[in-house]
Amino acid sequence: MTDADLRACRSATVLLAAVMAAALIIVYPIWGVVTFADGSFFVLSILSPDPWTLGWASYPNRLTAFLLTIVPPFLAARATGSAPFAIGLYSVIMASIPLAGLLATRMLEEKGSRLSFWCAISTIVLAFSVTFFPTEMWLAHAMIWPMLAYATRQRGVRTPILFGFALVTNFVHEAAVPLVALVLVNGYLVHRERRFLAVLAAVSLPPLVVKATVAIPNAEIQRSVHENALNFLSLDNLLNNISLTVLIGLVLLQGLILVAAPRTRRSAITVVAAVTLAAAVVLMLWPGELHVLRRYIARTIVFCGLAGFLGTMLLWRLAGLMRPALVNRAEAWMSIHRTAIALNLAVIVCVSALGHSVEAVRFLFHWHALETIIGGPPPAASALPRGVSLLFADGSRRDGTGADQSRGWPVAWNWSLPYQSAVNGSPAGRDFIVAMPAIAFSPITCETLGAMDTAQTLAPRVRVDLLKRYICSIETAARLPAPR
Repeated sequence: MTDADLRACRSATVLLAAVMAAALIIVYPIWGVVTFADGSFFVLSILSPDPWTLGWASYPNRLTAFLLTIVPPFLAARATGSAPFAIGLYSVIMASIPLAGLLATRMLEEKGSRLSFWCAISTIVLAFSVTFFPTEMWLAHAMIWPMLAYATRQRGVRTPILFGFALVTNFVHEAAVPLVALVLVNGYLVHRERRFLAVLAAVSLPPLVVKATVAIPNAEIQRSVHENALNFLSLDNLLNNISLTVLIGLVLLQGLILVAAPRTRRSAITVVAAVTLAAAVVLMLWPGELHVLRRYIARTIVFCGLAGFLGTMLLWRLAGLMRPALVNRAEAWMSIHRTAIALNLAVIVCVSALGHSVEAVRFLFHWHALETIIGGPPPAASALPRGVSLLFADGSRRDGTGADQSRGWPVAWNWSLPYQSAVNGSPAGRDFIVAMPAIAFSPITCETLGAMDTAQTLAPRVRVDLLKRYICSIETAARLPAPR
């Protein structure tokens, strides 16, 4: 492959990432996917009179995510009194994050830099793994790349801007702190200026102090945050139907390279197309469980991928300073094998893009059905899976007796169903909420939700009152002694 071919591949990768990211800005508002899983809890906080007290006080180390994604739609809700407008704005903000990160990286990188190309690969392979789940790691991904472009540029890096950029990123999510450190050390190796290390020391202390001194008011959240931190780097989190299909595609590619030995642009495109088509067949015959059910733990993919890239870049720069001959030999080897390297990257990108597109369609197929069910009228018991109940405003209850694999229910996020019900504005379903009574977790306490003025919330009042009653019943049941 020629240099022109490689440049065309890089441009195509950036364009593919931009198109897929832009598509989310259309998908999110139309399908209302921001109320999926934790998103329903976040939307309730947006529609409440005090989102910080209601829920975000339990996440003090994620202040940046609160200010950038929750405060704007909250202010819009207070100003307009329109829940649909506020939720729509939140949808657009969340959907715009990947594209904003890609565009910012493109704008801040130096001429001749390839960071926007690597950011595009990272967006397709890593960031889209958590699509539809409102994790703060999505925002961290979008901020790390432009920060890296800024910190490693040869000129124009101003210390106050770098400090502000790093500090704000550190308060997106606890896992952003080591990533910011890797960016700043890379910047130091580029510039060999101690101010980068000074910024690193200055921005690392505040999140650590907050983590150590600010108590989480909700004991249930404190427990879950601790458990999630322990499970965050589990290797099992890296495996899903998309990543396994990518591995299958890479194995197939190596065989095709040995047999076909592609050298021209046409032969390379043919090989990549053949592998992608085979991956499509694999996804059709072996779809696996819905990837959306693993999107929360896919935060590990985002973190490990970013840490791996930044760490590799760091080691490469260190080797360039300490063992330049070794770097020269490595660059010569990559030049000789650049066609094979490009083909492997192309397969990773194309199969990942295919997998995420397929999974998006699978999710939206079920999501629309679930939102329709929750929006009412109340379904019959046979239309509800076992373990799912309808709780009515008159105090009655309807327990499900049907199968749990019917359309819609495979994307029901157990504990969040009552919250998803509470923020669903459909008039037909305002006198009931959907719940899984066996699930005792709630990110809001009875006391906190009880203190919220229902008259001041923009969510349906009957459903919010039902949610209060349900959460208080969970806590009451938890305090009762176990039967002997």
